[in-house]
Amino acid sequence: MPVVEKESLMSKLFAILLVLVLAAPEAAFAQRPRRQRKRTRITSVETGWPPNKDSLLYKYTRELPTVDTVEVNEVRLGSNYSQGFETKILKTVTLRGAEAERFAKVWRVLNNGEGAGCFSPAYMVKFFADQKLLLGSTICFHCRNLTLPTGNTSEIHSFDAVGPTGKNLLAAIQASLANTQ
Repeated sequence: MPVVEKESLMSKLFAILLVLVLAAPEAAFAQRPRRQRKRTRITSVETGWPPNKDSLLYKYTRELPTVDTVEVNEVRLGSNYSQGFETKILKTVTLRGAEAERFAKVWRVLNNGEGAGCFSPAYMVKFFADQKLLLGSTICFHCRNLTLPTGNTSEIHSFDAVGPTGKNLLAAIQASLANTQ
C-alpha cells in the first residue's frame, strides 16, 4: 500500500473517530456504573441470652426461692490502704412482702450478657426469706457484671445490663432508692 493511501486511510479513520466522540460524548466517556455493594444494616442486636441451667447465674436468678425482704443499697467502692477495698453504703431501702417479691421477680429473669473488666459496683442487693440471707450481690451496670456467691467467696459474672432484663433491674433499683430520704 502506498504511503499516500495509508495516510489517507488514517485520516479517514481519525475523522470517523472524532465525529463519534463529538456526536455522543456521554457514550464515549461515560463511566460504567459501579457495582453497588449491598450494605447490611443492623437494625437490632440480641443483647442477652438465658443462662445455662448449670450456671451460678441460673441458680441465683431463675431458682431464687420466694423472698419476703429485699435490701437495696447504693454503694461506692473505696479503698482503705490497711484493709484493701471496701464497699461504702450511700443509701439503703428495705422492701418487704409483695414489694420485695415484685423486685425479686425482676431479678429472676436476668439474662447472660457481655461484661467488661472495670467492676466498680454502684448497687448491692440482698434477698432474704424468714430473716435468712439467700443471696447478696454487688452490681456494676457500667461493666455489666455482678457478683454471685461461691461458698465463702464470690465470683464476678456478666449479665445483660443493656437489654430489657437489665434495664428493668436498673429501673427497679432506682425506683426503690428514690423512695429513701
